[in-house]
Amino acid sequence: MYHGRFKGSHYECGYHWGALLYKNNKIITNQATFIINDKRKTFVKKCIPIYQKYYPEILNEIKGIADGQKISYEEMLTFLLSMYCFEFNNRCTCLAISDESNIVFGRNSDFLTELNDKSKIQNQYPLLSSTKKGLFLQTDYFNKEAASSNNIGYKIVHEGDIIISPQNLWMGNIT
Repeated sequence: MYHGRFKGSHYECGYHWGALLYKNNKIITNQATFIINDKRKTFVKKCIPIYQKYYPEILNEIKGIADGQKISYEEMLTFLLSMYCFEFNNRCTCLAISDESNIVFGRNSDFLTELNDKSKIQNQYPLLSSTKKGLFLQTDYFNKEAASSNNIGYKIVHEGDIIISPQNLWMGNIT
């Protein structure tokens, strides 16, 4: 995971981070788990005066992120300020532990979702095998084409994707 270090105003730091993500084709609001809708927009409009009173700098940072991402400020505000206030499609886990004087709250915030980008033509991409030793071209792993002759509708894997193979998960197959 990359942790950026930026100098400047809240807006400038937000802009640099948003632009860095944009340069690497990472658009924050392009998440299958968050749907920007009127209910969220209404909620966020009610939150803005509170942020303006107690933490206006974050609104400047979010404006910078939106500008760096080349998306609307309203969309970025709605995405970020309503993030943990509505049910997600992926059901992230929260955990709270307390003793007499402390409360510790944790959230996984992985936002993992199943992606369903699938091949549309025969032999569109080389076939891969997800194994507990890693990800391999099928021809290299099996020394032959092991899949069926029709590979239309196979899931497409992109660099940076986490691959969880349900039939092999029992043996720790996550690549």
